[in-house]
Amino acid sequence: MSITDEQREFYQRLYSQHGDAPQALSARDGITHDERFERTARLLERSPGRDIHEIGCGLGHFGRWLARHAPEARYSGSDICPEFVDACSAQFPKGSFNCQDICETPLETTHDWVVLIGVFNIRLQRTDKEWFEFVQSMMRAMYAACSSGISVDFLTPYSDPEKRRDDLYYQPLEPLLDFVRSDLSRHFEIDHSAPLYEYTLRVHRPDAVRERHPEPAFDRYFQGRS
Repeated sequence: MSITDEQREFYQRLYSQHGDAPQALSARDGITHDERFERTARLLERSPGRDIHEIGCGLGHFGRWLARHAPEARYSGSDICPEFVDACSAQFPKGSFNCQDICETPLETTHDWVVLIGVFNIRLQRTDKEWFEFVQSMMRAMYAACSSGISVDFLTPYSDPEKRRDDLYYQPLEPLLDFVRSDLSRHFEIDHSAPLYEYTLRVHRPDAVRERHPEPAFDRYFQGRS
């Protein structure tokens, strides 16, 4: 069974059990769910771009959070579960929501920001090697569809060992950042300030960084570099 099929079955099963609740997305509760949204939305503080596309949009909970806290943002999304896509389409009639695996079918539209929240945490029976290859494929596809950057989050390896679970994925920083620098961009930031055992990674496109820093003093940092 492919990762996509395995993940689809997992979330469909949760949805049938919990309905429109954070637990349907394997979140512990609404408070921790919202904390992830707040960290993701910090990207709006650094960029004028307000067009946000969420990969793994689930039941649109991030879209609801944005409507309350950043109503100027334009929200759209993609998911591999048709039930989730239907739920988002009903809630956000002005948005565009697609049922697709972006690694197999790339996004046809470009967005300021392409974000992913919580999707990388649950690897089920996959090995760490298989899952990191999946992470890289997803991040490449996300980066190809953004004009400002991407935001993703991971469980931290700096969590208490006795609280770890075998079906969860804890992403070491060094191989991740080596991949980001070699395949995506040298402009990135790690937000490890959350109370949760998690961190958020934001990767900025060089052109977007340059646009925010047009002063001649920065010219030497953008000559033939990515």
